[in-house]
Amino acid sequence: MLNHQSPLLVIYSNGISLDVIVLITNKSQAKIQQTIACPLENLAQDLPNLLQQIPKLPKKAIVITHELIPHLMAEQSVGLGEQIQDNIQWELEPLLSEQANVWGWQWNEEQALQTNWHLQAGMSELNETSYWVAGMNQTIYQQWLNLVESSGLYLHAIYPLIGSGLNYLTNDNELLLEIYPHSLSGLQRQQGQLVGLQTRFIPQMEPDLDQVIDLLHTLITDEIRILRLYITLDCRLAQELNNLAQVFNIEVLAIESPLPEQELTPAQFAMLALAQHTWQQYDEQMAIYLTASQPPPPWYQQPRYCLGLSIVAVFVAIALIEGQLYQRKQLLLTDMNATETELVKRQQDKDKIQALHDKVTKLKTKLQQQQQQLEQNQQQIALFDHILPQRSALVKGLLDAIIQSMNAQMVLDKIIESNQNIQIQAWSLEESSGQQFAKQLTQALMAWQWTVAHLSITAQTGRLDLSGYQIKLKLKPMDGKANVF
Repeated sequence: MLNHQSPLLVIYSNGISLDVIVLITNKSQAKIQQTIACPLENLAQDLPNLLQQIPKLPKKAIVITHELIPHLMAEQSVGLGEQIQDNIQWELEPLLSEQANVWGWQWNEEQALQTNWHLQAGMSELNETSYWVAGMNQTIYQQWLNLVESSGLYLHAIYPLIGSGLNYLTNDNELLLEIYPHSLSGLQRQQGQLVGLQTRFIPQMEPDLDQVIDLLHTLITDEIRILRLYITLDCRLAQELNNLAQVFNIEVLAIESPLPEQELTPAQFAMLALAQHTWQQYDEQMAIYLTASQPPPPWYQQPRYCLGLSIVAVFVAIALIEGQLYQRKQLLLTDMNATETELVKRQQDKDKIQALHDKVTKLKTKLQQQQQQLEQNQQQIALFDHILPQRSALVKGLLDAIIQSMNAQMVLDKIIESNQNIQIQAWSLEESSGQQFAKQLTQALMAWQWTVAHLSITAQTGRLDLSGYQIKLKLKPMDGKANVF
């Protein structure tokens, strides 16, 4: 039975498509409230476009991606202390390099990795321990984090696509075969622990039967009786996999749907399984993931709400004081025809009322000041949240374009930034070198919607009294607006 949980946004990427669903709990069951998908061409554009189509985004999200690779390591391979991180990176680098070659990505062994691992306790029958590890390029990890957080979401975790169907194994005598674009994996668990994991990256989109059989030969033992299939591609191989029953003398079955009353896509099987892990509906050790954002503090600890609570408290105080004033005034009006002594007493009460009124006036003035301060704080938050990151990215992009356009015969003297443009002053041995620099810079600036608005090349003696040419350029946005400067 599924306890009531807050809505969860699940993002799924297998390299060729991008799926997003919103999950809610309804009568102790998970329910897909909304689902959106599109071909994956440019993650930085595709994901925000999909999220904009969701009227009310949940606060919490998880990501399932093929870019994060899991691996199973024996305890003696991991080492101790500071060696753990180095040894895990050493084990993961060949897999990440192989994956990069298959997908046509650039790979550099010096790239930093974002990794995580947890120890699986030794089992009585196997009498051994192992580490379940996972890692991905740190730049890609940061891109996911930035994309999700920029949409106002808290990214709880990033899960690997490989192994996402592991929870659908119900018995120790079962083996799971997962087929994704450009990869196939076999997984086995015993007594709630992952004991077998083999992944092959292949150049073609889908494997052939021989590749599947070769992989299974490394995993199938006499104890395996059932082969569970999790195929995320509509591939021709699906019909041929039934032949595996004869090859290995085992029963071949598809994984069972977690929501029989709903028709699920292959991607949604993984999304539901890992959503349940996020909701802590099954063993924490049955999935590996990278932690992402820190959970936000309770709403009453957030500065914007603290100031709001202070304003509410002031309003309540004012209301209480005004209520007291009203009651006192009514008493005074009731006793208006009393004796002279009572009139004196009433005058004293009036003085007290005036003092309280002055206090209320001061409180109102203070409230107005706090409201003005709140508006200023909101403007500063908008500056830090939107304008400064845009400016940082643009300045870095323009500097990179200038550096890439430089040639060996040039010296950069100065760069001056004004409100609407950037001025560059340089010196070159040859006039042609200055022309070449301006031409290459114009091309490099197109990606940032900037252009070379003015070019001046004049003969002038440079450093060391060398004859050459002074180059002056003026850069400005193509639309004439420099909103981030």
